[in-house]
Amino acid sequence: MQGNGEHPANDAKHPPARGAGFASPFDREEWFDLLAAHGFAGAGRHDARGTAGDTHALLPLRIERPGHYAGLANWYSFAIRPLYTGDGDRPAALADLFAALRRRAARLTLYPVPDAEQMAVASALRSAGWWVKAGPKGDRHWLDLSGLDHDGWWESRPGALRSTVRRKAKKGVVDIELFTAFDADAWAAYEAIYAASWKPEEGDPALLRAFAEAESARGTFRMGLARIEGAPVAAQYWTVEDSTAFIHKLAHVEDSLKASPGTLLSAALFRHVIEVDRVCRVDFGTGNDAYKRDWMNRHEPLWHIEAFNPARSMGAGTQGFCAFGPRARMRIRIVTEPVDTQLRALLADILGLGEERAAALTADSGLFGELPEFDSMAVATVLTEMEDRLGILIDDDEIDGEIFETYGHLLAFAERKVRGS
Repeated sequence: MQGNGEHPANDAKHPPARGAGFASPFDREEWFDLLAAHGFAGAGRHDARGTAGDTHALLPLRIERPGHYAGLANWYSFAIRPLYTGDGDRPAALADLFAALRRRAARLTLYPVPDAEQMAVASALRSAGWWVKAGPKGDRHWLDLSGLDHDGWWESRPGALRSTVRRKAKKGVVDIELFTAFDADAWAAYEAIYAASWKPEEGDPALLRAFAEAESARGTFRMGLARIEGAPVAAQYWTVEDSTAFIHKLAHVEDSLKASPGTLLSAALFRHVIEVDRVCRVDFGTGNDAYKRDWMNRHEPLWHIEAFNPARSMGAGTQGFCAFGPRARMRIRIVTEPVDTQLRALLADILGLGEERAAALTADSGLFGELPEFDSMAVATVLTEMEDRLGILIDDDEIDGEIFETYGHLLAFAERKVRGS
């Protein structure tokens, strides 16, 4: 099942899709619409779809440039992941999605992919014929409250944190106010605090405000504001849904640090979402800031997945990788130098590595996805030069992503071809 994919409104109507496990605001159609409306869809939006029986898979993408697609996400997104309707064969539906995407895409970039889902995504890509390079990039800290009430969780936190909250709260310097609906004045205070904080410039204030207003309309909005002598000095923006609290933004004014308003505000919001909203999880989003460990009890990597479509990466044509014409494929060359020497010289020339870097390659040296120079376009040229310099013929069905994982794999393949085995 494949529509034109530019936007769901142009395709057959589908019921709301959701990711595996608990729901997230970054899985909803409204979030992707918001990203597109604020210019984060690159050269255009494409909703990739696949099906297996009654189960449908959806993956909103943006077009970076012709042939290069990426997950429709930005720095506010906690994750990009496949979404589904139906509880049938989800791996098959996802593989169908990626197989259909191969008809239009040469490259696909997905980040940040949750740790729990990266293997399923990579497996579906490979089964659909993509070359895949997946690796950890970034971190996620979250709180698992299984079997814990607020007091039980608080007792498990570092003593220094608990002591700070106790001492600073007793002084009564900081006033805390919590909001469960969007308040324009409170939001203006947040923006002023953020501008005066240690944080870099806000990426897209208009998008963030529109997101906050939409979450307020859904009833998921939570916000905290800390004041000292009436002046706002710290603010945090959270949302709550499906028994999960999401911490989106937090900031405090630098010269208020002695009173620890940010810490006191966090403590108040944690108490509210645990005791009032009855959440089971708190997600601190992306990043590995040291302070997150004080509040959370789980840590896992986020994943960056690069996938390349060999059919499109190498160029279309009846001869696939070896589209040189009959005369070129009949060329025979006598190779007198060792294959290793020839291959290193080839990589030095084609990738611009230079002799020294090429000579330093070991059997375990990563190539595809490791060397910036070894991208999908370089693969085509490398294969062409291998045929020419080594006097071999390479057929499409001999090529898979494993060959390009390391120099050792590529050398072993070249040596087998030269031996004719």
